[in-house]
Amino acid sequence: MTSKNFRLWSWLVVVALLFGIVGCGATPAPEATQAPEAEAPTQAPEAEAPTAAAPETGGEATEVFKLGIQGPFSGPSARTGDEFKAAATMALDAINWQIGKYKIEPIWVDCQSDPAKGAQAYEQAIVQDGMQAGVLNWHSSVAVSLMEIAAKYKIPHFAPYGATEVVNETWLSDPEKYYYWVNKWWPTPEKLTQLYVDALEDAVASGALSSDDKTVAIYGEDTDWGRSFGGAIKRQLEAVGWTTVAEEYFGIDQTEFYPLLNKLKDLDPAVIAGTSTALPSYSALIKQADEVGLESLIVADGLGWFGEWYESTGSSSNYVLDQIPGWATDEGKQFAADFEAANGFPPSPSAAGLAFDGTNFFIEVAKAVYEAEGELTSENLAAFAKDEIQTGNWSYTGGIVMNEYKYTPETVPDPVTGKGYYIFPVLQYFDGVGKIIYPPEWAEQKLAPRGTAPEVVEPSGETPSEPVAATETLKLGVLGPFSGPVARTGDEFKGAVQTAFEAIDYQIGPYKVELVWIDSQSDPAKASQAYEQAIVQEGIQAAILNWHSSVVVACMEISAKHKIPHFFGFGATEVVNETYASDPEKYSYWMGKTWPSPAKLSIAYVQALEYYIEQGVWTPEEKTVVVWGEDTDWGRSFGGAIKQQFEDVGWSVLSEEYFPIDQTEFYGLLNRINDLNPAVFAGTAAAPPAISSLVKQADEIGLESLLIADALGWVGEWYDLTGPSSDYVLDQIPSWATDEAKQWAADFETKYGIKPSPSAAGQSYDMTNFFIKLAERTLEKHGELTSETLYEVGQSELWTGQLVYEGGLIHKRYEYNADTIPDPVVGEGYFVFPVLQYFDGVGKIVYPPEWAEQQLEPKP
Repeated sequence: MTSKNFRLWSWLVVVALLFGIVGCGATPAPEATQAPEAEAPTQAPEAEAPTAAAPETGGEATEVFKLGIQGPFSGPSARTGDEFKAAATMALDAINWQIGKYKIEPIWVDCQSDPAKGAQAYEQAIVQDGMQAGVLNWHSSVAVSLMEIAAKYKIPHFAPYGATEVVNETWLSDPEKYYYWVNKWWPTPEKLTQLYVDALEDAVASGALSSDDKTVAIYGEDTDWGRSFGGAIKRQLEAVGWTTVAEEYFGIDQTEFYPLLNKLKDLDPAVIAGTSTALPSYSALIKQADEVGLESLIVADGLGWFGEWYESTGSSSNYVLDQIPGWATDEGKQFAADFEAANGFPPSPSAAGLAFDGTNFFIEVAKAVYEAEGELTSENLAAFAKDEIQTGNWSYTGGIVMNEYKYTPETVPDPVTGKGYYIFPVLQYFDGVGKIIYPPEWAEQKLAPRGTAPEVVEPSGETPSEPVAATETLKLGVLGPFSGPVARTGDEFKGAVQTAFEAIDYQIGPYKVELVWIDSQSDPAKASQAYEQAIVQEGIQAAILNWHSSVVVACMEISAKHKIPHFFGFGATEVVNETYASDPEKYSYWMGKTWPSPAKLSIAYVQALEYYIEQGVWTPEEKTVVVWGEDTDWGRSFGGAIKQQFEDVGWSVLSEEYFPIDQTEFYGLLNRINDLNPAVFAGTAAAPPAISSLVKQADEIGLESLLIADALGWVGEWYDLTGPSSDYVLDQIPSWATDEAKQWAADFETKYGIKPSPSAAGQSYDMTNFFIKLAERTLEKHGELTSETLYEVGQSELWTGQLVYEGGLIHKRYEYNADTIPDPVVGEGYFVFPVLQYFDGVGKIVYPPEWAEQQLEPKP
């Protein structure tokens, strides 16, 4: 197993972490978590840890670490518990039940699919058996009960399945209390149910399902899981025009469904959609639906969670839709074969596979902690969870089911979802085999209505398609500062957008793309006037990009008024997020910020300085700072964020100064700052004339403060404007890191006669290409490009993390999801800027330490 290195750069963390707890159902949680008097065994005698020899990499085990493994080992979901127990045993067998000097002793904690019994057994495992950490769990209602116990005794619990919103709500009600419930091993249902909706809508668009009969009946076990799944898919289907004709929930142990199914047969919905976590119940429902002759297409989420699902249902499961991962790799297939040989029953990827990965997740965490600290305790494991896992600094990539298990401040307690992370494709079952029908790029066959033969999807790309003649026009607005104090950025925008569209000959399918340049002039009033004119007079159907936050807020109103989707505006400040949050439905047409809120990036400056003070590299006489910036939403947002972040770690703010965006004379301000003599002078300005003048004049008057000039490098010729006055200055910008990016930058300069900046030209090129990808997906899904269809794909796929862009020059992956919108996902591998220090026109990375090309150099 491999995992990402234990990283210490918590500089991206801006939010207190959240952590997860809800999974897959059980009896509803009681009002109190007081356990009943009945005894519940906490340890399975037959699965004691073997007394194997210590692993080759370590010496003899001299201490014991007691690990609680929680699951439904008896009761209606005991079949899942069997898979949990066997999978965890296999993972621990592989390390001879030893990490360093510690022998791992398992404590099997049986929840019996009951929250009260689960809580009693869990507390007994801690108090009587000495459990030091926990791993796994199945039911959401059980998770909520156990969260209280874990928090009470400060016992970290890793990789619990419980998925529903009630776990997230509990965790978010007090993150400092509940962070011991480390990380949900399954995201909230709505992050996965949307794929069913998209698959059904895709089938309607293709004619496989009738657009005249978009009716659905919702069913499910009467648990947190069942109701959460049912509520999510109901809302999502209704949002795209489906009518719900019934909503029915039943006991988790129910096995007689004839009255319910005859009722549904009389209603005759096009689809019945729901979930259950108990195999006896689920298999009975599927078989009885076939017996009564129900003609509805069945979404049976979770049927494939049990290895013998087909033995339990037989051909009654034909045409059923489900979402489960697969044994996609050779390693996964070998695990499945070994599991069945050892245990006598086939494993499911959802139960045994994820449980094996979850146990190994804990093992890799424990190894990292032991390597760093030389011991394993509840305390240091909990600290690692809070500081490394929940911040996104550490993730697990050695799994057999998902490519990467990762959490970020924006997603916790949930994992990151989407391609390359946590994702389940939609399958349709035939003769015991699930064939992928959605998403389209993975599809093995198309969705088949009941009674029809499945249509195999031919591999794409074998025969080059004939060029399509352009018969339609898509008018696309491009918003930027093409004149005014920041026109130099507008020049980069224009060149980057043209370069992206030239590569596709300004054509997407049968649509010729006609660009409409909308000049904001760096003025909100002028921008909103020009923007509305572009809609009303020029007829734009969508728009992309923008630079200023103040311009964004003005244009958001126009976009919402005319229902024109605007993608990937750069305007970053909190005022944009606050406007969106004030009415998410109204402002949903502002489709995702390119740039996250300043606080998510400015923290890196503070952490860099604190790091080098701690290392003894820089020893300021006092920790004092003056904050400065352009008097705009951007300048004040950055200034306010970094001021608070400095104060939070003990710095004194001597002054806070803001100036007009077009100011170029700073001698009066700088002489006043020189008299204050702060250790740091920190701020930002987006206009090249302003920020370059400030940097040069600071050098001229002999300002000795370490200068943070965020945004200095946003234009390509910044060094031509500042010369050596920029030496020692700190900034945050991405770089031309790959050969492809360097070649693009060289070609850009040759063509346009200006040096491109990664921040302006590079990112606008990437976001233009992201829009092109989204438009291509829209055409594939809806057959036309309109304001309405582009908006729909933005809502259903961009905002849910299903549609991401990984072909960029600047960042590895551009992604949005329900937890980050309107911001992008921030962190390593996503949107991230290192801290640079300039010398002779070259920026050298000084933070985070693992990326550093050199240490911070204090001014002489």
